[in-house]
Amino acid sequence: MRTSTKRTANDNAEICAVRCFKEDLVAEIKGWLSEVTEIRRAAILFGALADPTRLKILAALSRGELCV
Repeated sequence: MRTSTKRTANDNAEICAVRCFKEDLVAEIKGWLSEVTEIRRAAILFGALADPTRLKILAALSRGELCV
């Protein structure tokens, strides 16, 4: 399979010119991503971790057990 890349004017990022690579894997991932419940759970978790105060608490707890 021959691939080529092209540069965009905006950010000079390389873009794959292959229409679909590993079609079976892409189909499997699309099926997995359609499981909305799991995606929503992950979004809630990452949303909770996005708060700077919560991240500070986790960083502190990563050093050892602490009393409230």
